[in-house]
Order: sequence, then structure tokens, then C-alpha cells
Amino acid sequence: MYYSLALILIIFSQLIFSCGTEDKNKETSLTSGKWMLQKIMTGKASENLIDKPGDYTLRLKDNGTFKIKSDCNKCSGKYTTASKFIKFTEIDCSKKMCGRGSYDYLFRKHIENSSSFKVKKNDLTLKSYKGKMVLLLE
Repeated sequence: MYYSLALILIIFSQLIFSCGTEDKNKETSLTSGKWMLQKIMTGKASENLIDKPGDYTLRLKDNGTFKIKSDCNKCSGKYTTASKFIKFTEIDCSKKMCGRGSYDYLFRKHIENSSSFKVKKNDLTLKSYKGKMVLLLE
């Protein structure tokens, strides 16, 4: 009786612990989910921390398309990658005025001009000649 109970507990604990390790070993990629803007750096001394990251999101799909939420605007288009390089094309955006304090224009311009990327853990860094921005995986 005790042997059976011990065996059941061992099997049950193995199942629980094996479920938790799968996600830890999974490598983050560009298409892992929705990326939320954390900060934009436009120069050595200029860093804009985003107080509402959910208002500025990027979702890259495996089929080479993307969607952006940029404050009150939405965009879509295509992207290509080669090694550490990225290029966004065929970008189509709504053109609403989002108001004071919005990073809409800056966010969209950084996406449009991005030339390279780096994924490290749950961070995505996009670089362009305008600077760089850091996004966090939701």
C-alpha cells in the first residue's frame, strides 16, 4: 500500500516538474508573441521611457507579415530578415492624430527605418540610423 502511494507521488512529481522546464528551455524568437515598447533612444543622451507599453506593440508573424499598434493608429505590412538584419516594407498605417505626449510618430519611424535586430531573453532591440528601441515580450 505504502509502496503504491510512494510510486504515485513520484510519478506525479515528475509530471509537475517536467511541465515547468519546457518553457524555460524554449528559445525566444521574433515571432514568439506580442512585443511591447519599453524605451526609445534617439541619441547618446536622449532616452524616452514608455509609461504605457501596451499602447505601442509589434507582432511579427511567421509568414513575413507584421501588425503594429501605435497609440491611436494601427499599421500592417511585411518584413524580411537575414542574419541580424531586418527590413520592414509595404507599411500601411491609419493616420489619426494621437495627441500630446504620444510616441506614435517616433515609434512608427523607428520601425520603418530599422535595419538590425537582436533578441536576448525576452527583449527585442531594433536599431536604425535614428537610434534604437527596446521592446519586451508580453
